[in-house]
Amino acid sequence: QTRVDMDAVLLASTISTLAKSGHWEQALGLLSDAEQSKNTRLNIIVYNAALLACQAGRRPDLGFDILKRARDVHKLTPDAYTYNALISGLSHSDDPAHKMEAINLVLKGEMQQRDNVQPDVFTYTSALKCCHRLPEGWKRALEIVDHLRHNHIQPNINTYTTLMDIMITQGQPEAREAVQQMIDNDLNHSSSSSSSSSSSSSKDRGPRLKLDSQYYETLARAFKKQGMYLEAVDCILKANKNNLRFKPSLANNIFNDIIRTCEKKLNVGGNKEEEDDDEEDDDEVGYGRGLSPNEPFDPNEQAAKRKNKQQAKAQAHHHDEGEYEEEDGVESGSSSSSRGVRSAVQMVSGIKSLLASSSSVIHPRFEGFSQWLLSTYDDDHHH
Repeated sequence: QTRVDMDAVLLASTISTLAKSGHWEQALGLLSDAEQSKNTRLNIIVYNAALLACQAGRRPDLGFDILKRARDVHKLTPDAYTYNALISGLSHSDDPAHKMEAINLVLKGEMQQRDNVQPDVFTYTSALKCCHRLPEGWKRALEIVDHLRHNHIQPNINTYTTLMDIMITQGQPEAREAVQQMIDNDLNHSSSSSSSSSSSSSKDRGPRLKLDSQYYETLARAFKKQGMYLEAVDCILKANKNNLRFKPSLANNIFNDIIRTCEKKLNVGGNKEEEDDDEEDDDEVGYGRGLSPNEPFDPNEQAAKRKNKQQAKAQAHHHDEGEYEEEDGVESGSSSSSRGVRSAVQMVSGIKSLLASSSSVIHPRFEGFSQWLLSTYDDDHHH
C-alpha cells in the first residue's frame, strides 16, 4: 500500500511539473495512460494535479470531465482541494456558463450535497473571481460574501481585494462603500483583538486582517481603468503611509495616464499609441511604459503640441468649413475646449490637494505638469 501511495504521489508530482512547464497536454495524457494501466492505483491527489494542469492550459472546461472520471469511474472522493482547483480554473474561463457553474457549486451547496465537502475561504474567493466580467456579477459577488459569513467563515485580504476589484470595475459605488465598511469593521476587530489580553487564545481572537501591497495595487489598477485617478492616487498614498511597497511601474503609469488625459482635454496631446495596457502595469523593470517620473517636464513641449493641434484643425477646417461650427445643437469647438480645460484643471487641482498630505514628492514629472497647467489655465478658468 505504501508503494502504491508513493507511485500516486510521484505521478501527481510529474503531472504538476509538466503543467507548470507549459506541457499541460502531456500532463493530461499521462493521466489518461495511468487510468488505462491495470498496475496503477490512482488517488484524488493525482486528479487534483490534473485539474491544475487544465488551469495552466487555460482549458478549465475539461475540469468537469476529470472530476466525473475521478468520482464515477475510479470511485474516488473529491476533497476541498479538488473543488478549489476546479473553481479556480473556471474563474479564468471566458464562458459565462462555466463561471455560473462554479458559482452554483458554492451557492447551491452542490459540493456539500454531492461529496460532503465544505467550502473554505479559498473556495469562496475563487468563486468571487468568477464574477469578473459576468453580467451583474457584483450582485453574485455580494451573494457569495453573504453565504460565506452565514457559514461563519472569516474573509481574508484576498477575498476583500477581489470583492473591491469587482465593485470598482463594474461601477457600483454604493456596493463598494458597503464592502469598505466590512473591511473597516474587520480591521477594527483585528486591531482590538491584537491588543486584548495575552490570556486569550489565538483561536478566540481569530485571524487578523491586514491590508497588503496587492490590495492597494489591485484597487489602484481598477480605479485607473475606470478613469478614477483621484482614487488611484489615494491608493498610492495609503500604501506609502502604511510602509507598503507600491510598484513603481504602476504608479508611473497612473501619473502618465493623468498627464495624457489632461493633454487630451486641453487638446494638446493624447496619442493613442502612447496608451499603456494592463500588462505594462506589472513590469518590474524600470518604470513601465512612458516617461520616467524624474523626466523633466518641458512647457515648450506642450506649446509645440498645442500649435500642431491648432494647425491640424485649421487644415481640417479649410477642408470642411462647417466641421467646427455649432449646428443642430452640437457644441462648438471653443465651447468644448473650454469645458475640457475646466475638467483638466479640476482633476489636477483635486490630485494636488490630495498630494499635499504627502511629505514627499511622489511623481516629479506630474508636479511639473500640474504647476504648468494651473499657472497657465487656472486664472483663465476662474475669470
